[in-house]
Parts: sequence; structure tokens; C-alpha cells
Amino acid sequence: MGIVHYLLKNVELFPDKTAIIFADTSLSYREITEQTRRLSYALSDIGVGKGTHIGILLNNSIEFVTTMLAVADLGATIVPMSSTTSSNALLTAISASDIRYIIGWHAALKDFFGCSQEKLPLSRQHCISVGREIDGCLSFNEMLKTVPKTYELGKRVIDDETDFILTMTSGSTSDPKPIVFTQGTKIRRSLGAQELYGITDKDITLVATPLYHSISQRLVLIPIITGGTSVIMQKFTPKNWLTQIDRHKVTFSIAVSSQLEMILRELRDTESDISSLRCIVCCCSLLKNDIKSCLIKEMKCDFHECYGASEVGTVSNLSPETSLEKLHTVGKAVPGVEIKIVDNRRNPVAIGEIGEISCKSTMRFSRYYNNEEATLQSMVDGLFYTGDMGYLDEDGYLVFSGRKKEIIITGGTNVYPMDIEAILNTHPKVKECAVIGVEDKRFGEAVVAFIISAEGETLSSRELQLYCLHRLVDFQQPLAYVFVDDFPRTELGKVIRHKLTDQYRGYDLTSGIRTILRDN
Repeated sequence: MGIVHYLLKNVELFPDKTAIIFADTSLSYREITEQTRRLSYALSDIGVGKGTHIGILLNNSIEFVTTMLAVADLGATIVPMSSTTSSNALLTAISASDIRYIIGWHAALKDFFGCSQEKLPLSRQHCISVGREIDGCLSFNEMLKTVPKTYELGKRVIDDETDFILTMTSGSTSDPKPIVFTQGTKIRRSLGAQELYGITDKDITLVATPLYHSISQRLVLIPIITGGTSVIMQKFTPKNWLTQIDRHKVTFSIAVSSQLEMILRELRDTESDISSLRCIVCCCSLLKNDIKSCLIKEMKCDFHECYGASEVGTVSNLSPETSLEKLHTVGKAVPGVEIKIVDNRRNPVAIGEIGEISCKSTMRFSRYYNNEEATLQSMVDGLFYTGDMGYLDEDGYLVFSGRKKEIIITGGTNVYPMDIEAILNTHPKVKECAVIGVEDKRFGEAVVAFIISAEGETLSSRELQLYCLHRLVDFQQPLAYVFVDDFPRTELGKVIRHKLTDQYRGYDLTSGIRTILRDN
């Protein structure tokens, strides 16, 4: 059964029930189904069919949701991107993902057509403008006006493993590596979340991250599949997040850790009633233990923290039953997932020993698009190698230690940035920190700690050196502390570590020490 068949099932069960809330607009299951029907016809009429790739350049909107559903009906594939994607990045994505059509916000399309006409691989007739009309482009609203009454959704034979979404990702490089998700992948992940978090058709789900991100797509699809309601925020602010929960009596959401930190600060002064919230899930990066403890106490609902990867979805879950006893972990493997920790030769390691996290998952991706070599390197004998480091404790709980590429090798010894960050984050004057390794002629790599001081506090390198002296072993000690106002981040708040590394490339921290040694 494809995604659109879940929509059709629920429109029969709940025709007048609210399916989507966005800003001041509420659409029932009957209304969202009709909009999807109209768009499915309009897209098929211009030649979109099974295997057609459509780029999406939209902010959070009703149009984004109906596009997802109409494309699923046709067996086509969407390539979601930020509406602020640069023209050069868009050109790269069109080439890497074989995009034939683009549905975009009018301002994003105007920027695209501002490029040299010689570079553009798509004509205006293959671009659909949302919002204002653009000369030569198709108009999204006009396309929906004419549709035969006889046109029906769900009449095409669409296999569950039909390509549905290509997620653009480049890791720490500029070369895109599109991840292919089938309709079956997205359905299995939604059903997995339904089981894990006890989601029913009574739940009202809040979507607070950009819809081009996999987490938000799941939060939209879960209600479509279960018969619930989704509330989609235009843009996240902690105050508005709390307001939306109060106004719409939201019961469930998945939030990024950086969002939850901001929400915790806002909670102390809010007048919003969030008692309707029964379950919240933290994702994307780890919370500090003290913040996690405060959230569990303040939010007074089931609090989960998960670890996962785009390619395999949720891998482990820290449930409310054990969260306080296992705060330092990211929980146990979720149903359908088997975790294995391996060494550099991909042999299993002992309990408690750090290695690369690999896993088998029923929710894994299909492949990297047009990149068989990368697919074969990451998937061996059904195991996906995440590139993350960690270990399993004696109770089977996973402890995350950081990215494999982020390991610092100083003087021949492996240093895990998260071990150092965990100590620095306990200093009362440290709001947030990020530890990296920079090339160094004496040690190979030297440890550098970037520090954001707590509001109103003044910190010095000497103070942190003394604090770490007896809390970290010698090879873990940072050789430099850099005080900053913020870190370079993704739109979901993750620290972009390679940009910090680039700032200190060629810095050579021990040059002074080597000079002293030579002089003596």
C-alpha cells in the first residue's frame, strides 16, 4: 500500500476531521485529499510520471504537503531543498539528482533565473511558481483550477519500493550524495514511530523544523498514515512553539536538541499551557545531561531521546522508564534494529569498548543515487556503517562518542571530542563548547576547545586549564581555548565542525613549545 492509500483510507474514516493546520489555514481530510487530487492531475498533465524527479524549493506550507502527496500518487520523486539554496548549489543538485521540474516559491525561482541563461539546464516551462506568477513559468494556483471530475487518486500501481524522496547531503564536503528513500522506507519509519511512541489517530503532532528535512517529512506523514492531525509552524521560535502547543492542544512532537534548549529557557517565563503534551522526542544531537534532566522534570510528559542517521532512521531510543538512570546514553536499539560495534577491520569489539557504530535496520535507505561505490562501502552484508563512534554498555545501552572523522589523533593517541566536551560543559560558566583537532607539527593534531560563555559570565583560558587539569588526562587537555559568540551551524542547529577546523588550519599550536625546547 502506497502513501496515498493511507490518505484515502483516512478520508473515508474521518472526512471532516482536521488533517493539516498551517498558520490560519485548517484543511480537513476531505479538503487535503481534493487538493492532492487536483495537483496529481495537473502534474500528470504536464508529463510528470513514475521516475520523474521534481526539485522542491518551498518554505513550510500547505503546497509542500500536497506536493509530497501528489508525487507519491504518481510514483514520482521529490528532491526537497531549502528555499534559500544558492543558484550554484541548485545547479549542482539538478545535475546530481536528474531534476526535470522545479516547484518553488516565486522569490527562489527569480533568484534561479537571475543566473546566466547559458548555465540553466531547465526551461521556465519546467518551473512551477508558488505565490506570485513569473513570466514563462507555470502557476501553481492556475494549474489546480481545471481537473476532470472523473480523475481519481490511488489508481496507479505504485510499488512500495518506488523511489519517493532524494535527500541532498554532502557531509563535510561540497559534493552532494543524494540519499534515496522509497515510499516503503517512509511508511515503515512512520509506523515504527507509531509503535515506539504510542501514536494514535487522536494525536495532534507539531512540526517545527523545515519540511525539506527528513524529520519534518516524517512528522507530516505520521498523522496522514495514522489518521491524526499535524500542526505545521512557519518558522520556529521557542515562544511560538509553546503557543502552538497551547492553542492547538498538541500531544506529540519530535524536536531538535538546540530547539529544546531554547524552549527550556522560555518555559520559566511562559504563560502557555503545555499540559496537553504527552510525548516529546529529542533528536539530531545530544543534550547535556543537566539540560536533559531539567526538561524531563519541567515538561511533565514522556521524554525520549533518540540516536539515528539519515540512512537508517532511528537506531536507538532512551525511554522515560530508564532515562534518569541512563542519562549518559542514547538508549537501546529500537524494534527492527540490531546494533553492532566494530573495530577498524569491522570485527566486533568487546562490551564497553569504543568502535564504529553499525546496524541492521528494516528502515534503512534504498541507496545513494547514482553512487554505487558509496552504497557498497557503507552497506556490507546488511550492516550500515554509520561513521559514528560509540560503545554498548553491559545492559545493551548505546553510548555515543562522536563522529569517526572527528576523532583527534594526538601523539598517536585517539581522543574523542565528546569526552572533553562533557567535562567542559560541567563548568558553571560554560554555556556550550565544541572541541576539534587541528594539524600540529609536534603532535600530529592538537586539541582546541571553542567556548561560548554563559550569559553575563567572564571566562579565561587559565580558569579552564585549571578546571580540566585533574578532570582530563594529559593527552585530552586542550592546548588552546577560543571564546566565541556562536558556532557555525546547520539550519537544525548542529555545529559545523569542519568550518571551525578550517578557521585554524595551519595554526601550529606547539610552535612556541618547540622553540623553547630547541633553545634549551
